[in-house]
Amino acid sequence: MWIRARVAALLADHLDRPLEGRLRRTVAVGVEAVDAVLQLAFRGRPGGDPHLVEEARTLLHAYFARTLD
Repeated sequence: MWIRARVAALLADHLDRPLEGRLRRTVAVGVEAVDAVLQLAFRGRPGGDPHLVEEARTLLHAYFARTLD
């Protein structure tokens, strides 16, 4: 949970926006979704699947863009 709070605070500061409900919710969903994909990427593969790691990055960028633009 501290990761979500830290990311939300950093984004709010970077965007010069208040740390409000929509931003917190977007960060919570984004972090949880990426966590799930990264767990899949590293399941049974110590170095991770680079294609799935890239998919996690793409997912996060696309999802955050809705709120950050």
